[in-house]
Amino acid sequence: MADSKAKRMQRKRRRTPAVLQPPELPTPLSVAALKRLADQLHCTCCSISDHGFDTQVAEDILLDRVLCKHSSFQHTQLNLAQLMDVRLEVCDMAAATWTKASLHRIELIGCRASGMAMLDSELQDVLIQRCTAELMRIWSSRLQRVRFEQCRLQKSSFEQSNLRGVVFRHCDLSGAQFSGARMQGCDLRGSQLQGITVGIQELQGAIIDPGQALLLASLLGLLVQPEEPD
Repeated sequence: MADSKAKRMQRKRRRTPAVLQPPELPTPLSVAALKRLADQLHCTCCSISDHGFDTQVAEDILLDRVLCKHSSFQHTQLNLAQLMDVRLEVCDMAAATWTKASLHRIELIGCRASGMAMLDSELQDVLIQRCTAELMRIWSSRLQRVRFEQCRLQKSSFEQSNLRGVVFRHCDLSGAQFSGARMQGCDLRGSQLQGITVGIQELQGAIIDPGQALLLASLLGLLVQPEEPD
């Protein structure tokens, strides 16, 4: 157990480059005979498919080098969960609440995360792609090298989170909440921003496209008009 933990820490402490790193999944993976998310569960080098974990409550679980497909985590309550080198494909995490989670080299592909809450968590090298995640809450969390692609994030909330360098590419962020977020280098280009809640302080250093500039100016109460002729 101690050797396994030392190896995980060694992988976590490696010098990480600036580009987003994908999960490191060995082949082949054993099939996990897993039915419940028990406290201090360790699931390593395995695949999980067509499992249902809905409404389960667990603390301090570890998923390490895991491929998870077509499984459901609806309404789960996880505290201190650690996910490292994990790919979740077409999974359902609707209304789940994960508190103080640690996610490193994770991919969520085609998942449902509507109403999911990720609180006081750390996300590093995370790709969230083609996911349905309306009303998602990522509060008071630190995101480093995180990329959202083609996601539905209407009325999602990122309050008090560190979004420096996060990329939202072709996402629907209509009605999203960014109060208290740190957004230096956050790339919003190509995403829908109608009705978002954000202030000038939060937007400082964010990257936007020209069309978004006009929209955000109106949201901030600015009037953009052509210069009057002399």
